[in-house]
Amino acid sequence: MTIGEKIKMLREKSGLTQKQLAEQLFLKQNAISAYEKGVNQPPLEIVRLLAATFNVTSDYLLDIDRSTKVSALERTFQSILDEVIYEESYEYIRNGDVSEETAELLKLMIKKDFNLLEDIYKK
Repeated sequence: MTIGEKIKMLREKSGLTQKQLAEQLFLKQNAISAYEKGVNQPPLEIVRLLAATFNVTSDYLLDIDRSTKVSALERTFQSILDEVIYEESYEYIRNGDVSEETAELLKLMIKKDFNLLEDIYKK
């Protein structure tokens, strides 16, 4: 997932319009649009502000993997999870119809399934 796709996903998940996000960051709406479309890349200071706004790390936005122990399967899992949450058909997750606790349990169950698949794949 590109930084632009992540910005759009996080913005929509937060219920913000491009204009509202732009105002929070003291930017113009067309700057947010250009970031989301991949026309322009946000400068590092904007990346830091976006991370603080959405309560994520800059590494997440920039797709930097600092852990040497993260397997390809775990990266795939995170990518799939990002896409599932972004999908319109999973609106109930994004709208909070599922409690944080339930969402965490689902995430743990899926992660265990991926770990099992990884173990099977290694054998």
